[in-house]
Amino acid sequence: MKTMEKMICIFLFIGFVTKSHAQKKEETVYAFCYSYKAGDKLFYVSNIVNGVINSDIYYDVNRDDLQLQWTAKLKTVVNDYYNWSNAYIGFHGSTRTDGYDKIDEERTEIIGKFKQEGYTIRYVNTFSYQKSKIEDGH
Repeated sequence: MKTMEKMICIFLFIGFVTKSHAQKKEETVYAFCYSYKAGDKLFYVSNIVNGVINSDIYYDVNRDDLQLQWTAKLKTVVNDYYNWSNAYIGFHGSTRTDGYDKIDEERTEIIGKFKQEGYTIRYVNTFSYQKSKIEDGH
């Protein structure tokens, strides 16, 4: 009986050590943003940007940050940014297939949809997502 108890303890110990040492791999994720104004038939779309999740250096990407950064960029492009509808696609991580090719495909599809509806397409190719560094000791 003691042998069985020892084996159970060993298996539990190995399982605990394995689980505590398993780390998620840093992953690059992608996104893009767009804004449109239906009355004027204008459509602004960003280039594809990237961020990381599970990094030791940077905080995980955050769609709220993406939204704030896109709004700040849109303010430099249009005067009445508050009258625009906005969307943010991507930055899902390993739970969804949002690799570069998938995001590029979605972006192309959305641009095509708006083009078919008669919108003027304007590309904002100077948009960049700023990653936030993890401070030492936090």
